[in-house]
Order: sequence, then structure tokens, then C-alpha cells
Amino acid sequence: MYSDASKFAGGAVITQKRRVGPPGDPGEEIEVPILFDAFTFTKTQTAYGTYKRELCAIVEFCRKFDYMFRTNTPAESIHQPHTPTIQTIFNSPPESSFAIRQ
Repeated sequence: MYSDASKFAGGAVITQKRRVGPPGDPGEEIEVPILFDAFTFTKTQTAYGTYKRELCAIVEFCRKFDYMFRTNTPAESIHQPHTPTIQTIFNSPPESSFAIRQ
């Protein structure tokens, strides 16, 4: 999943790796987009800082398309232009303000 957020909206594209080449030939793998989506932030969400808006977009898309991440293969990747956001998700203690609660 590739995700990004601006001051007013978040967007994402979910891709899938597919092999290209003649039948029986392993060929090369390419990423093919299988889903595009976007949403506008609420008035409250537009007041969030940059990293929190990025995280909000990731959480929104993971919740909305959770069925696409249920797989027996190894963990999928979330790509977005702000590396500190991903570090925040995986390195923050559970009691931090960025903790994801259901």
C-alpha cells in the first residue's frame, strides 16, 4: 500500500506483485495497482500535525480495506514519503498518543 496525505485529504493505492512473461517462464515481478482510494479529512483532522495526518490516512485505509491484508503470506508493506511516521507506528509505546485502539 502506498499512502500519502495533504492538509485536506489522504490517498492510497494498493498494489499486487504479478509475474510477467510467457507461461512456464518465471519472468520478472512487477507491481500492478489493484485499488485506488482517497478521502477528505474532517475539520478536526485538518488541524492534526503532518505525521498524525499521515498516520490517520494509513489507519483509515487499513480499516476500510482490512480484507485485502488478510493473507497467509509474510507481512505486507506500507510505503509513504515520511519515514518518521512508520517509525512512530512501530517504535512508540502503546500508551503514546499515536497508539491504535479498536
